[in-house]
Amino acid sequence: MGMSNEELLNSLQQMIDAAEKRMAEMCGMQLYKKREGFTQEDIYTLCGRDDAVATITLNPESEGYSTLGEDITVCFAYTPKERKALEEDSSSMNGVPRVKAKALLPDYDAAKAELLLNTGVNPNDIIQMLVYHGTKLQNTFYSQEKRSPNVLEIPFEAEGGGRDIGWMSGALVRFREKVLRLHQTSILSTWHTNWFWIRME
Repeated sequence: MGMSNEELLNSLQQMIDAAEKRMAEMCGMQLYKKREGFTQEDIYTLCGRDDAVATITLNPESEGYSTLGEDITVCFAYTPKERKALEEDSSSMNGVPRVKAKALLPDYDAAKAELLLNTGVNPNDIIQMLVYHGTKLQNTFYSQEKRSPNVLEIPFEAEGGGRDIGWMSGALVRFREKVLRLHQTSILSTWHTNWFWIRME
């Protein structure tokens, strides 16, 4: 007996999903799909715990889709209190209706980015996550290892006579104008931090 149209479509969709997952893995990423949407626990376990970057796809029939768009590249944002609770019980936030995230691409609408960061999106509206785990694990909230700073090296030769101080002062002014931070930054006061150092030799 042959397959019904529905069975044939389901089989075809499974093959497409498997092929997309293999392609993502070849690029060093993981692809997760849930037609019914994700839970807070899913998002933290698969992505948020390691501060991974994720491109999320929202259900076209959802509220999130109509207000935020279809595909958004984000880093999920948690307060230290939320992270502590999630480390103790990964399902502790399943009753919270929205998950907050920071939009990472510069061309994403600023008003939507603010809404996403301050209000969040319903986890059930998310039907796909393409996740890249590029963060150093020793810099994550739960790690007990010594943190590893990101070092920005700017090689130059010392001029002497105080002229180096003038160069550094001018450089710092320019960095501030370009909104390049040279101090500790964080998302929603989380314990996940990025450090930028200038090493001069």
